[in-house]
Amino acid sequence: MDKHSLRKSIGREEFSYQSLLVALENYKAPLQKINELLKSKQIVRIKKGLYVIQPDETKSYNPLLLANLIYGPSYISFETALSYWGLIPERVETIQSVTSKKNKEFNTPVGVYTYRYLNKDRYKLAVLLEKQADGDHIFMASPEKALIDYMTLSLSKKTKARFIDVLEDLRIDESELIKQIKLSSLRSLVQHYNHPLCLEFLIYMESKIEEQQNG
Repeated sequence: MDKHSLRKSIGREEFSYQSLLVALENYKAPLQKINELLKSKQIVRIKKGLYVIQPDETKSYNPLLLANLIYGPSYISFETALSYWGLIPERVETIQSVTSKKNKEFNTPVGVYTYRYLNKDRYKLAVLLEKQADGDHIFMASPEKALIDYMTLSLSKKTKARFIDVLEDLRIDESELIKQIKLSSLRSLVQHYNHPLCLEFLIYMESKIEEQQNG
């Protein structure tokens, strides 16, 4: 069995060890076959129990879906989510997530995945289930939550930045920010996070949206 047969059998690019064993159930020595597939680089082990089929010109795994699968519960946030929503111009190499478990970092054959702890009460707020092109779904921070996570979890507590500085440092597209931010969600997040930068964010957005409505 090669990767094309395996892809057809499993029906997806990302899969578990158990799915792999089921696909190889007709082999007398499935573990030996798994080692052969790994050595020939037809499959890639992301971490114990999680694999992907080696990408080719027709299909590839979803790196964002992997973020949810590698460590959970988790949702994608920070610059990764801001890039996903088209709010920052840079493509983010490290895929950054938030978890309700302890901080973790995974250096995998397909990239670095980081996870920052957030308490459960804040964790559950403004997390969206985003449908992907292949029909899968991923847990993703809303635009407003991704920016709030960045300000409260990524910035050093010693940093005395203003919200306008954060916008400039990240090169946030202001027009997209105004278009995408939901004030009702932002107000709820500000209340729960109780952070001065978050309050500045809310005041800034309220003034910008009012300007737009009156303009």
